Amino acid sequence: MKKRKLWNNQLCPICHNCKETTNHIIMCQDEKSTKQYNTSIQKFFEHLKRIHTDPTILHIFQTSLQTSIPSSFFSSIPSHEIDHDFNKAANEQDEIGWVNIFKGHISKKWSELQMKHFSRMYKNPPSLHHWSKSIITKLYDVTYEMWMHRNNIVHEEYEDHLNKKESEQLLQDITTEYRKGSHRILQQHKYLFNQTLERLFKKTVIEKQYWLLTVQSSRTCFEQHSNQNNNTCEIILDHAFVPD
Repeated sequence: MKKRKLWNNQLCPICHNCKETTNHIIMCQDEKSTKQYNTSIQKFFEHLKRIHTDPTILHIFQTSLQTSIPSSFFSSIPSHEIDHDFNKAANEQDEIGWVNIFKGHISKKWSELQMKHFSRMYKNPPSLHHWSKSIITKLYDVTYEMWMHRNNIVHEEYEDHLNKKESEQLLQDITTEYRKGSHRILQQHKYLFNQTLERLFKKTVIEKQYWLLTVQSSRTCFEQHSNQNNNTCEIILDHAFVPD
C-alpha cells in the first residue's frame, strides 16, 4: 500500500507501532490481534488432541505457541522427559524458526516421535502422513485467520459503507459464477466450489470479493490455456507429418 502511494507509511494498520511484515501479522501485540491469535491457536491445540498427538509433543507446542511472542521449543521440553529425540526435534524447530512453523515448516523429527507414540497405542498404527498433513493445514488456518482478521479491521469502514446496490450486484455476480460450476476453471481453484451458495453469502464482503475475483481470473486463465493448446494442435496438423 505504501508503494502504491495509498498509505503514507509502512506501519501496521492495527497497532501503528511496527512495520507491517508477514511475520508481524502473526506477532502483532495489539489487543485485538492477540485475542484473535489466542482463539486461533486454541483451535490448533484442540486439533492436536483430536488426532491423538503424543502428549510431550502437545506440551511442547502448547508451551511454545500459547502466545504470539516467540519462545523456544527446546526450552518447552518437560523436565521429566528422558527421550533425547525430543531434544533433537525441538532444536531443529528452533533452527527453522518460530514464525516459520506458521508457514508449514515443521521438523520431520516430530513425525518420527509421533510414530513411536502410535506404535505404542495401536497394533496397526494410523497414517503418519495424515497426521503431519493435518497439522500443517491447521497451522495454515492460524495464519489465514490472522490475515483475515487484519483485513476485516483495515477494511471495516469500507465494508460498512458498501451501499445496497453494490451489495446486490456482488451477490448477483457470485450467483452467476457459482451456477457456471467448476468445470472450466483451473484445477487448483475447484475447491472454491466446495461450499453452498448460502454459506458463501454469509462471508464478509472481502471474502466474497476474493472468491469472485479468483473464480473469474481462473476462468480467464483456463480459456487462455485452452486456446493456446488448440492453436498448437492446429499448427501440428497443418505442418507436421502424421507418424506411421
